[in-house]
Amino acid sequence: MRQRFLTIAPKGARTLARSLPLWRKAHKEFVTTIGAEYWTDLRNELERLARVALASKSRKKIPPA
Repeated sequence: MRQRFLTIAPKGARTLARSLPLWRKAHKEFVTTIGAEYWTDLRNELERLARVALASKSRKKIPPA
């Protein structure tokens, strides 16, 4: 697999440091609202859809989840 290493600029690091706690709080509230089990199922289904989309580009058969 190919790898690419990037660095974040100081301004980006500061922005990330400020926004990450807000993102975590919003995500926690979201999961609490919809329910952890529903969130897990939704996330798994979204991951499956992403695999389908990638496979359709290369015309490969999707393995069952």
